[in-house]
Amino acid sequence: MNAFGLAPLLLIFPAVGFLFNALVGRRFVDADRPVGEKWTGWLASVMGLSAFVIGLLLAFSLISNDFEGKTVALFQWIVIPAADFAVAWAMQIDSLAIVMILVVTGVGSLIHIYAIGYMHGDPDFSRFFAFLNLFLFFMLILVTANNYLMSPVLDGNNAGFRPEDCERFHAPLPDAQATLRSIGVCHDDPEVTPPDKIRY
Repeated sequence: MNAFGLAPLLLIFPAVGFLFNALVGRRFVDADRPVGEKWTGWLASVMGLSAFVIGLLLAFSLISNDFEGKTVALFQWIVIPAADFAVAWAMQIDSLAIVMILVVTGVGSLIHIYAIGYMHGDPDFSRFFAFLNLFLFFMLILVTANNYLMSPVLDGNNAGFRPEDCERFHAPLPDAQATLRSIGVCHDDPEVTPPDKIRY
């Protein structure tokens, strides 16, 4: 079995879910909330589950290939002809990557499904699921990146949401500030905006 060629679908599925919810998801929800929430929530969840299925197929391919990893090049993204230097944007599919792919897509899909009920009635329902799919997209690039030059593009601020980003999405300002203090976000960290300076 050789499904390594399906690796790009790991990124395509979450990207499709993100674009749908970001561009037209709100229209579905505003037109008919019960039906719109089902469409936007379940489409985002199915995109995550589809990526999980691709991860399983890649795992079986790795097993049948005697656990020998494979690099799937997508395109050249840094090219310096004068120095004969080129770096491909590529996905490294090996044992570690497969474990992380299955964890990210498996747990991420469960979070998607749970959030359909949890976020019911929220005015930004579709935006929330767009963010979840975007999270999967960046995390899957991060765990399959095959070179260090991709790391600055995918630092912690891109590959996920910082605690204050998560809390400011839904919670009222006083509740968000209290939560940020309780989870240890402190004023001494220069990378973190102090809770009393957050603008919503």
